[in-house]
Amino acid sequence: MMADKLKETQVDMDPKPQDSPPRTKWMWRIFLLNLLLVGSHLGEFWPFSIFPMFSKAGQPWSRAMVVEVPLSDSYSDPSAMLWEPLDINIHELKAISLDERGIDKIDFSNYVGKTERWTPEVVSGISKMIPDRPEQGMAWLVLKVVGRMDKGTVSVQGQPMVAVTADTVVLSPNLYPMEDNP
Repeated sequence: MMADKLKETQVDMDPKPQDSPPRTKWMWRIFLLNLLLVGSHLGEFWPFSIFPMFSKAGQPWSRAMVVEVPLSDSYSDPSAMLWEPLDINIHELKAISLDERGIDKIDFSNYVGKTERWTPEVVSGISKMIPDRPEQGMAWLVLKVVGRMDKGTVSVQGQPMVAVTADTVVLSPNLYPMEDNP
């Protein structure tokens, strides 16, 4: 009888197979969660999908940027230097903060960057997105900035799209929609 009580109270020091399945279950759950979040997005984890320079390394990317430039009569002249593409790496530009004006950078970049046909309605949309206006004698130039790899170096070009002045919004002469294109 005493021997039976000792057998009942005796603790087996070898780990039992039942100890490992709960750990294994959690490991499988974490693996499946990772597979759902990352694997279903072709290797791109969704919080980084709005930053193409991180999620699509080496591929061209585009963003919108607003810079302040001195105003001259050249903003409506198609041959003017104002409408020429800018190498962002070389030019010293005074960027206008979109955050300070309550403009969502991603929405603004999508609006500018994905527009293929610049109609008066699209230009009016830019005017509505930017609630403020520059001071007299200045213009805010809306640039579509495109970055790409060229022979091992990063090239960042800004294409002027729209000039916002104190009293008007002017579309780049290079972007006027052609009447014969639908």
